[in-house]
Amino acid sequence: MNGDEKLYFLSFCVEAYKMRHGMSGEAVFTLFDEKGVTQYLMEYYDVLHTQGEKWIVADIDEFIQKHQIKSTMSGKLTQDNLYLLLPGKVLAVAQMYARHHNVSVLDAMRIVYASDMYKQLEQESTKRWHEGPVSLYQTL
Repeated sequence: MNGDEKLYFLSFCVEAYKMRHGMSGEAVFTLFDEKGVTQYLMEYYDVLHTQGEKWIVADIDEFIQKHQIKSTMSGKLTQDNLYLLLPGKVLAVAQMYARHHNVSVLDAMRIVYASDMYKQLEQESTKRWHEGPVSLYQTL
């Protein structure tokens, strides 16, 4: 893999996000830089670039949501406030599971909550909350 492949992937993500949210490319790129998405996409390229467009956009939305929640919590995530991040992550993973296993989202949520992945996710010390729904789903 070379740097051009990562940059191509970044551009693909900008374009996909732009289309999904009706934004300009400039606005998306600025948002990605401000929220740390650019760095996230480059750092986790190996995992993310194999995912479909819908999953990537959902993962970016989740990453941005996490960033916004973290910034409203005095910048520090602790075991006591981790619960604020979990609903969005659980739902996103459950939706992916439901689509791929042809089950209801409610049934998928039961599976997520009973999983080892969730047991790790609910512990701040594991730092699994840093991961987007695609990465979490892959370890379900």
